[in-house]
Amino acid sequence: KKLSRFGVRSKDYYLYLFFKRAHKSFTLLFGCLLPLFFNAICSVITFGLLFLEKQFRLLDILFQIIIGQ
Repeated sequence: KKLSRFGVRSKDYYLYLFFKRAHKSFTLLFGCLLPLFFNAICSVITFGLLFLEKQFRLLDILFQIIIGQ
């Protein structure tokens, strides 16, 4: 009984270690990737806003030319 119990316990322990390690790697992966994704999204948004601003400036210039100011 002791041996079987120990075997089960060791199996559970190995599973626990594996899950702990997996969780740690998962958190590390997300810790590394999420800031990168966040930076990428922020840069895309800023570039998009700059592009839109340029487009709006062009539209403004066109409207000024059309209106004749």
